[in-house]
Amino acid sequence: MKTIKNGIMYLWQLPQNILGLILKIFYPSTLKHNWWQWDNVNITVSKKFRSGISLGNYIIVNERQNTYETILHEYGHHLQSEMLGPLYLIVVGLPSLIHNIFCNCKKHNHNYYDVYPERWANKLGAKYIINKLKELTKKYKEYEKANI
Repeated sequence: MKTIKNGIMYLWQLPQNILGLILKIFYPSTLKHNWWQWDNVNITVSKKFRSGISLGNYIIVNERQNTYETILHEYGHHLQSEMLGPLYLIVVGLPSLIHNIFCNCKKHNHNYYDVYPERWANKLGAKYIINKLKELTKKYKEYEKANI
């Protein structure tokens, strides 16, 4: 059942997934392992890539940005992609790309993550990790209870 759901979600995000797969090929991992996976999302760390991007089930970040904060932010964009499907590139991807290209945040003294859709991605990434931690805590408590 999970495989069917994953396949449907992959198709729902097909335009992003195609672009993500192409970028993954052009920006191979520079780590010892090719990539790592987090809840069905392929995460590639490449020193050739300029910053970070999330396209469907693919996240690519520069080696300098291989932090949990960046991965969670990009995972938030992945969650936006799951929600919006084929509309993601227009509703989130294009505004995010334009903001990334033209934002001179230091010059204008503002935080890159304070604007749409970056703020939304941060909120989704944070909510995701909080729910994961709650889930892990619950499982640990169940394990602890069963093994006393």
